[in-house]
Amino acid sequence: KQKTAYEIYQCDWSSVVCSSDLSWTVSPATDLVEGSHPLTAVATDLAGNLSPSSALVTLVIDLTPPDAPVIGSFASPTAAARPTWTGTAEVGATVRVTIGSQVIATGVAGANGAWTATAVSLADGVYGLQVTATDLAGNVSPIAAALITIDTKPPAVPTVQVASTTSPTPLLGGSYDFFDTQLLTVTLNGRTYSSATGAVTLIAAEGRWEFAVPLDR
Repeated sequence: KQKTAYEIYQCDWSSVVCSSDLSWTVSPATDLVEGSHPLTAVATDLAGNLSPSSALVTLVIDLTPPDAPVIGSFASPTAAARPTWTGTAEVGATVRVTIGSQVIATGVAGANGAWTATAVSLADGVYGLQVTATDLAGNVSPIAAALITIDTKPPAVPTVQVASTTSPTPLLGGSYDFFDTQLLTVTLNGRTYSSATGAVTLIAAEGRWEFAVPLDR
């Protein structure tokens, strides 16, 4: 039969609004505090007959934003146009990585709080990242910030200046791309020497490298 009035038990609610499609809505008379609120509904017809109580539903009020997500370590500069970030956040929260107003990656914190997010394809450049976590109630965390440099292009090929000499330990050298070179290696007679160990000297101010050929080559 048509139900025309509703009543909510276990809470102090304001009046219920009923619609002709048998749906109803209700707003509390006072603000609910944070926490869990068990709810049941009972329908009363015009003759005063009461329906059985509805199944118990628990309403959770959450007004507290989550903490800022933690961003794990990642490579920067990176040659990956679609870098992946990992970290931790409130369980169940959606983590968004943005550049300006553009969301470039999203992830969801699992049962242990861990999240992973992979970016859309990014052009080479330096980007300021803003990472937030949104909990299940829609509360947004403070921002966690980071910088990343995308560099997918290799440096220019270094040159080698070869000169005839009578020295058994000649000083070899050439030019290199000092804007984009972090490591330079020289291979001589199958043996490799590196700027990382100091065997090859990089003179950035001149864009030049030097290598003193050892006697034990």
